[in-house]
Amino acid sequence: MKSYETLLLEKLIDKYEKSKQFTMDADAGEAGEGPVFTRRILLNLRQEFPEYDVEDFEKWAACNQTVKDLAGQGMVGYRWADHERENILSQVWLLPEGVGRAYEKLGRPPKAQVLAELLECIETAEAEVACSGPQTELRLAVEKFLQEEKQYVAERNSSSVYLPKEPELAKAVLTALTELCRLPEDGCLERVFSVRCFGDSKFFEKSIKSKVTRILRDHLPELGQDSEITGEELLQWVGIYRAPEEMSLCGPLRICLSGGEVDLGLFPTGVSINRDAVLNMDVRENKEIQEVFFIENKANYVDFIKKRDRAAALIVFHGGFYSPVKGLLFRKIYQALSSGGSVRFYHWGDLDLGGFQMHRRLRSNIIPELVPYRMDRKAFFEGKSHWLPLEKAYREKLQILLEQEDHRVFWPLIHAMLENNARLEQEAFLLCSLE
Repeated sequence: MKSYETLLLEKLIDKYEKSKQFTMDADAGEAGEGPVFTRRILLNLRQEFPEYDVEDFEKWAACNQTVKDLAGQGMVGYRWADHERENILSQVWLLPEGVGRAYEKLGRPPKAQVLAELLECIETAEAEVACSGPQTELRLAVEKFLQEEKQYVAERNSSSVYLPKEPELAKAVLTALTELCRLPEDGCLERVFSVRCFGDSKFFEKSIKSKVTRILRDHLPELGQDSEITGEELLQWVGIYRAPEEMSLCGPLRICLSGGEVDLGLFPTGVSINRDAVLNMDVRENKEIQEVFFIENKANYVDFIKKRDRAAALIVFHGGFYSPVKGLLFRKIYQALSSGGSVRFYHWGDLDLGGFQMHRRLRSNIIPELVPYRMDRKAFFEGKSHWLPLEKAYREKLQILLEQEDHRVFWPLIHAMLENNARLEQEAFLLCSLE
């Protein structure tokens, strides 16, 4: 159980650190020095310190003696209640010259020191990220966060909600963000990443994962409109995997692996390949393939394969926002098949914010000729019986897309969605086929 001395000093220091009296350049060090207070940092004991129980003589007397002792050490001032001198205390306040001693008593580093060290860590992270490699989406997002956080700390005398209040955990978040920018092209397993950064395979997951994913969610521009993406999907996007990733595709794709050529068309229901295969394989040009379909949802991918009447089609399971290694696969497919200019590339996803963002990302980063498949007004109204309602915040995000030229292909559909206050998930088409 904490002593009355500790409880009192903690409450006073907490109040000081949250007040306008605190500044980062406050000198809370040696005795006789301290910050300049324009108003007292005080506690009304009867209202703000429940441990001061005047109905319990032992507690009451012990608190009185504690306050007198702290006053004798130059840390606090106090006032007796009217007509209760030497009996009942009314107020206790922190003395500016006693702030340094209070921190020492608590074994707590001064907040000004903590913030100065945090700013130094942010600046170090900025320098390391700046030379971490090419300007990727992730690197730009991390740089944006670091700039904003540095400004926030300088202006608000506090870290933002993005960083833990515990100094060591805040530094760990900065370390994780820096190391994310240094990941190899094929990414890294989550627990391996944690060992690499912190020497503990579970530290990242248990201690800072939620903070890192929140930073990514709010600073990666591609995700600005999509609130439905999970933390696991976010990390996979930047190259952190819970388990080894597998990629599924179906069609007459010819690949060269380990010195031999394999025709994936020999597998009528498709194949799954792992990260190492993607890294080491070459995709061969194949004039037999005339269409490539990137399908967002697994159920639709499987159903499309079963019902396909396109022998010359390559069908690829896109999943959510693609990871670095999946992006590498997509890029290899595109580079091998697009040279003749006759192959058509399609993306089929949900008729919602996430589907629009995934299409834009794949088109902007890898396949300029990409066109939507069944993501138009006609398809939207075909699935009318399975529409899902839009919330106000979701409508506002859709409105933003109407101002973005790179979403022009979806503008007619977005207008229809807003007019009917609805969106449509891709799986609905499976139900429509049964009706």
